[in-house]
Amino acid sequence: MTNAPPQSAPSSPRAAKPEPSLANAQPPASSKPSAPSKTKADIDAEAALDRFSREIRRAGSQVVADSGVPAAADKGTTQIDVRYATGGYIKSINVGESSGYPALDERALDIARNTRFPNVPQELQSRDFVLRFPIVFRSTAAR
Repeated sequence: MTNAPPQSAPSSPRAAKPEPSLANAQPPASSKPSAPSKTKADIDAEAALDRFSREIRRAGSQVVADSGVPAAADKGTTQIDVRYATGGYIKSINVGESSGYPALDERALDIARNTRFPNVPQELQSRDFVLRFPIVFRSTAAR
């Protein structure tokens, strides 16, 4: 008969460690850098852009009842983008979103290119930006 290896005596039970309290738990420190706070110039520029955007929409947005285009393309909305360059100059006027009808889009571009837009505020003249406004076409027969 072979001798079985001696069995070790069971170790003494360890003292239970107290569970950490969640009441004092702190969230882990974020590894992301916090977003830089906005400067007064940034806030002023945002406010100026908001005001100027409303002025552009007021000057350019139109509802055209008699579009002068074929009856098949007699209603729709063309979104016009006005791109401004540094210095406050209009760089381009383009279709930002088509109405789905090339004739209406061309008519909208003609209207936008003949619109007198307000002067760019001083706070915005140091940057390029784009503003969008709608030109809406409605059928006169639908009235």
